[in-house]
Amino acid sequence: MNVVDCAAFMAARDALPPAILDGIPKEYEAHWIADSSPYEGRVDRLVFENEGEIAARICVLRPADGGDTLFCFYGRREDLNEEGRALFFQELKAWFRAEGIETIQGPLEFSTWYPYRFVCEQGNSPWFPGEQPMPDTLYADFVAGGFSDVARYASTLVEDLAQSIDVGLAMGVDKGLAVLQTRAVTGNDIVGMLPALYDLSVNIFRDNYAYSPIGYEQFEALYSRIAALDAAVIVAEDREGPVGMAFSYNIGPYAPSLNDTPELTCVLKTIGVHPRVRKQRIGFGVSYLTHKHWMEQGFQRIIHAYMKSDNVSRAMSSHFGQTLREYALVGWSETE
Repeated sequence: MNVVDCAAFMAARDALPPAILDGIPKEYEAHWIADSSPYEGRVDRLVFENEGEIAARICVLRPADGGDTLFCFYGRREDLNEEGRALFFQELKAWFRAEGIETIQGPLEFSTWYPYRFVCEQGNSPWFPGEQPMPDTLYADFVAGGFSDVARYASTLVEDLAQSIDVGLAMGVDKGLAVLQTRAVTGNDIVGMLPALYDLSVNIFRDNYAYSPIGYEQFEALYSRIAALDAAVIVAEDREGPVGMAFSYNIGPYAPSLNDTPELTCVLKTIGVHPRVRKQRIGFGVSYLTHKHWMEQGFQRIIHAYMKSDNVSRAMSSHFGQTLREYALVGWSETE
């Protein structure tokens, strides 16, 4: 296992299959792993050689706050055999021990606003816009290498928006929303509301173990592009200000398999609730209002994307949804 500079790590991309790199631009990688990175030298770039050729690479990030060490940008040659993969993890763990690293988890990118997590159950459904295509062999590598699941996520297709709304009403979702002001923000109005959405996002996600903060300029650059699409943000407010949000966007006709008829589909990408009003089912409420908004626009289906499997955000989709794909974060501990 060799510790290399930024240029050598970037050059190792050429040995990796394109499917592994989809959604992770060169510019993004180079920014975070360079000596001038905001992480100020706490980044280790590792390249593994097998039989004289670059066979795999991985990047390790040591947080300044003393939290768990993270890994990202893992990739390997498609033809790296089982023996070679086992040797990679043997050398990787030896490097961990030499560096005093006792726990590590990932793949968590330097900014969790960009794609992260492994695909662990790929299934047969087509990739939907906004999803990061990725072979499930990467996850299998880490399981075989002695890592275990830290968290699971799923993308679930709700095939009947009208039915989901009926179920939501039967569960009393409208009663919880009755004490709040709610609205659907669409189109250019989303851009005008970005400062308020940024503040709300920071408050919502600051305690999430997988959250990494970004500045407003980065947030604006990300969401301005998305807002230019056919998107909607459901915002719930009380007397003190916004307390919940749900972000969704239109992907047009989509079918979960070749045997199904494509129907107008949207994606529910983000649900968040302010910490001071948690456990009041507001997440369920803004999810319900998202379903209602798109049904009124003539849509039949919605995908709840990347929802944590044990999170209440999956409440609506878990009742009548079809799982399209599952994802995972994995971790290793010296004590296990």
